[in-house]
Amino acid sequence: MTIAASFASLAESRMWLQDWADETGLGFGERRDDMQLVLVELLTNAIEASDTTDNVHCELVTDDKSFVLRVVNQNPGGHPVEIRKMPDPYSLRGRGLALAQEMSDHLEINAVGSTVDIAAFFNR
Repeated sequence: MTIAASFASLAESRMWLQDWADETGLGFGERRDDMQLVLVELLTNAIEASDTTDNVHCELVTDDKSFVLRVVNQNPGGHPVEIRKMPDPYSLRGRGLALAQEMSDHLEINAVGSTVDIAAFFNR
């Protein structure tokens, strides 16, 4: 799925993930909730790092062992992407990647040039 780099697209992405879970019979209950939260956090980071004219690509790949949720976007400034420790609990910002790492079984970040590819793995 490709969405505009706009916060209005977040609702569309949640529906996309819910439809996928309903169609495949996979990712129900707490696991689906975790996947939806991770998707929203990764997309929020991607949207914030992108220009408003950019698109963000999302995909969900499954195999016998895991679900892989991948978000790819352009980072025009080429700013480094890093997972920071969870911020102060009263902070309104800065917890997206740390939360995605906590809620998934494994998080991989690949930033090459202006492209950022983040994959969250969920064991079955």
